[in-house]
Parts: sequence; C-alpha cells; structure tokens
Amino acid sequence: MKAFLAHIAVLAFVLFGCVVPQAEVSPEGTLEVLSAASLVPGPKLPSDWVVDTEGDGVIGREAIDIENRVNGAILTLRTARQRFVLARRTKATLLATPYMGWSWRMTASTGHESDIRIIVAFHGGKPESRSWGGEPLAYLGLTLPPFDRAIAILWGRSALERGSLSTSAAIPEYVARGGVEHEDTWWSDNLDLAALYRKAWPDDRIERARIMFVGFAVAEGAGEARASFGDIVVYR
Repeated sequence: MKAFLAHIAVLAFVLFGCVVPQAEVSPEGTLEVLSAASLVPGPKLPSDWVVDTEGDGVIGREAIDIENRVNGAILTLRTARQRFVLARRTKATLLATPYMGWSWRMTASTGHESDIRIIVAFHGGKPESRSWGGEPLAYLGLTLPPFDRAIAILWGRSALERGSLSTSAAIPEYVARGGVEHEDTWWSDNLDLAALYRKAWPDDRIERARIMFVGFAVAEGAGEARASFGDIVVYR
C-alpha cells in the first residue's frame, strides 16, 4: 500500500496542464466531499471524482458500491484484484477549512496496516515546493491531482491506538479509531486537519497548503476487507 501511494504521488506531477472539475467550498465554508449530491449511483463517476489504479485499471464492479439513502450517500469499498485510489478533486485552502468530519463502518480490518483508508492530500505547504502560481498543476487522463503532502487516516488494531500519529512512512498515518470490538458499527468522527498537518510537518508553510483531494486507498485483496463511509465534509 505505501509503495503504491508513493507511485501515485510521482504520477500526479505531470508537466502539462488542463482544466478539470474540482469540488469547491460553499459560501458557508463547507465542502461536502461525500453526499447524496456529490456521488450518485450509476455506471460513471461524477467528473470531479477519479479512480487511479495499477496494472490494467480493472478493479471489478464489486469494489465500489454507491447507495443513496434519505439521509445521504453510503459508499462501500472492498479490496479488489489490484490496488486503487478513489478520490474527489477538491479546491480548498487548509486554514480556511481546517476540519473534517465523516462517518464510517469497518469490517474485517487488518489492524494498523488497514486495507482501506482515507487519504487527504495537500499541495503548497512544503518549503521545497514551488509556488502555486509558478508550478504548472497538471492532470493526465485519470491520474490524481499533484500533491506534495498526504495523510492516511486509519482504523487501528486496538482502540488504544486512537489518536496516534506515525510519521515514519512517506505518508504519515493517523489512527482515528480502532478495535475489532468496534467493527460492524457506524461511528462518526471529526478531525482537526490543520492541527494534524502542523504536527506532521511543523516546518511547513501551512498558510499555503491547499487540500487537493479527499479519497480512499484500497489494498489488493480478494474482497475480504470491506468498509462503508458517509457524510464526509471539510469545514471551518
């Protein structure tokens, strides 16, 4: 999983640009990443969503399931025959929308190296990065937007891991909740993304950081790991 995400990060920096759809923050200061309006059932994803995979790009219909209910959209992901990332391109400044809320239900998780995780990617805060206006932000086909920082939000093996942050990997890993005793139940969580960013990269220029996408990284597998998500929003 870590190697795949690093590979995706490299692919994202393509040296030509074009305009692509991005979800934008509302005048009220919120961006509903996952809702009944943003992700609807059907054969095609909305234009501001993207799937990035390894290999031939075929992951199977059973890997992504979208269900709209009265109170919102439910996205269920299953491990597939190759790794993939499902993400929504976003246009948001981190300090303007520093918080994220979501609900989730994990099934058959594999502990700290969870097979299905939330990914939030940023660009602009890293000191070595070129300025937002000076660097050509580009997209090629279905590759992800360019990013220079990302955080993986995991379901841990134990409930005692909750709140822990590991920065030893290329993409820091934050355990938002955990424990097999808490699986197969819906939970709602909130996170101070800006505080977590500062903790992971204290020397960055956080005022320049933008949220490039919010999504999910799914490991290779036979479908034994499954997770459902709903009501994902970034807000101020």
